[in-house]
Amino acid sequence: MAKFPVDPVPQYPLQITQNWKTIISTFDGGQEQRRRKLDFATYDVTLTFSALTQDEVDTLWAFYTAQGGAFNEFYFFVPYIEAHVGLFVGVGDGTTEIFDIPGVIDGTTKIYFDGIEQAAAGYDLLVGGGVEGSDRVDFDTAPGAGVVISCDFTGYQRIRCRFSEDRMTKERFEAAIFKTGLNLKGLYAA
Repeated sequence: MAKFPVDPVPQYPLQITQNWKTIISTFDGGQEQRRRKLDFATYDVTLTFSALTQDEVDTLWAFYTAQGGAFNEFYFFVPYIEAHVGLFVGVGDGTTEIFDIPGVIDGTTKIYFDGIEQAAAGYDLLVGGGVEGSDRVDFDTAPGAGVVISCDFTGYQRIRCRFSEDRMTKERFEAAIFKTGLNLKGLYAA
């Protein structure tokens, strides 16, 4: 999978929107019934850039074109360090011991199996080697089949996404990156 260009760097801070999929039914008496459809959020990102050279604009346009607009998915790494909580890592199958962390770690990390924190003695954190340079976790014993693995970490979050817009002229693209924002649609990290 492709990786969004690291240069040029978008303006700080980014607009990152968490999306949860909740079905809400309202009854006649005003009571609500809610049901969560996703256990983990997706993240939409809006990028704006300050002054760019024509080469930098061309780099971004070439990436948009290479993705076929909204067709291909890619990874976007948030370009600054933050604390992240409850991010999806993967689902155990009883044999796989190494999983990608959804980002690059630069601080503390906690790993969970089905929401239960695991002792750090049961795994090692590996620098790099994951998809598009993400860090990885190597378990001493493979997580059982169906075990949902999640994490909290401080570092650079990796977001699986695609472009929101499927149809843009180069002029509209340039207006978006400077004024209204270039929108990335977050995808579920399955």
